[in-house]
Amino acid sequence: MDDADRQENKLSQIRARAYELWESEGRPEGRQDVHWRLACEEFAETETAGQPQDEATPDVVTASVESPPPAPKRATKPKSPRQIKT
Repeated sequence: MDDADRQENKLSQIRARAYELWESEGRPEGRQDVHWRLACEEFAETETAGQPQDEATPDVVTASVESPPPAPKRATKPKSPRQIKT
């Protein structure tokens, strides 16, 4: 497996985990950066598990992986004002 394949594998795993985190929180809008960062951190922890502390470099994964693209804006219907019953 070459470097490009390893990088794509990392991205796939991080993307899948970020999606799981997003779903587990009820699919909130505007938190994709948080979910992506958490997924990167989790991936870095599993990648460095078992290595001596001086060799563990979790910042490498988060720094080397691009941020996710911004989520597309959803078209929403304007909310109608509530009618007050008297």
